[in-house]
Amino acid sequence: MVAPTVAPSVIIDKLNVACRDALAQPQAREGLANLSASIEISTPAQLGKFLADELVLWSGVVKAADIRVK
Repeated sequence: MVAPTVAPSVIIDKLNVACRDALAQPQAREGLANLSASIEISTPAQLGKFLADELVLWSGVVKAADIRVK
C-alpha cells in the first residue's frame, strides 16, 4: 500500500498497523498464497527505500535500452 508523501505520519503509522494486522490473519495469507502472491511486511521507511532503489534500477534499464514512449 502506498500513500501520498504529504500524508501525515500518524496516518501512515495507523495504516501500517492495520495492514500488518490484516496480513497476520490466516485467511489473508491463504488467500494471497492462492493467488501466488508473496507477502512482504516492512516499515514505511523500508518501502520508501525499496521504491527509490527500484526507480534507480529501472530508470537505468530504460535509458540503457533507449526505451521511449510514443
